[in-house]
Amino acid sequence: MRNALRLRGASVPSSLAWKRSSKEPEWLKDIDVSRTVENLLTGAVVFVGRLPTTAWWLLSRPGKLDRRLLFNESLKTVPQVNATRPLTFLAVNLFLYAVLMLKTIGTIQPFSPFLEFFKPFLAKVPTDLKSLSLESVSVFMLPGVVIVGFLSATTTSLARAVGMKAPFKVMLNLHAYYVGLACFIITVQALLLTPTWELIFWGQERYGKDGIWYAIPLVLSGIAFLLALLVTVIQFVTKVREALLTGVAIVIALLATSWTTGFALAWAILYFVSPAFELIGK
Repeated sequence: MRNALRLRGASVPSSLAWKRSSKEPEWLKDIDVSRTVENLLTGAVVFVGRLPTTAWWLLSRPGKLDRRLLFNESLKTVPQVNATRPLTFLAVNLFLYAVLMLKTIGTIQPFSPFLEFFKPFLAKVPTDLKSLSLESVSVFMLPGVVIVGFLSATTTSLARAVGMKAPFKVMLNLHAYYVGLACFIITVQALLLTPTWELIFWGQERYGKDGIWYAIPLVLSGIAFLLALLVTVIQFVTKVREALLTGVAIVIALLATSWTTGFALAWAILYFVSPAFELIGK
């Protein structure tokens, strides 16, 4: 005989009654204000840990990264990864790079010719802790992300024009990761330079040692910085070659042409649409 649950004369199968109750887990009935805070803080800790880890993997062991983050052709988000995603990695490192440059030398080198168009936009970049979030950083770094996306598009177009299979999303992933890595390296080096220069200028007066002793860390950090940038370029070329299944010389020629063309086209486009950005500052 079929088991049923009777409600006011109506016969309802017990299996159906069980399904209805399963839609309301017990924990939903509890009031736990700290759950949201806990998720937020856990996410922040995980992100802060993953950012330098991702940079280290890209620089020294890109094989440790999930291949879906590097060579995924789909525009859909890859679920459950153990590294910072490419465009997020780019946006955050662009933000750190831009803030550091603006606070130290007052301009963003070597991209200042492009970012001059976005001055009203960059003037509103949030720097206080209350307004900082991944969403705000992503929005304000959108111009830089768009320029990198434009370079990815020119690389994809030129590769396809010569008969290569070049998925745009793969080129976007690689460009985002390695441009972000270059910004990360420059940011770290700039942070190291400040105390080193202070030691050179004030070390002898304060600590009684000759300034040459304090120049050694500066020279060593400079060598490490140049080596890191060189390895970044080598890893980028290697991964693009792996994606396009072609030779190193062809990849170097392709990237040199696509980046030159991309920067020229981006500057021309921004020059003509720059009046629109002035409205942002009003």
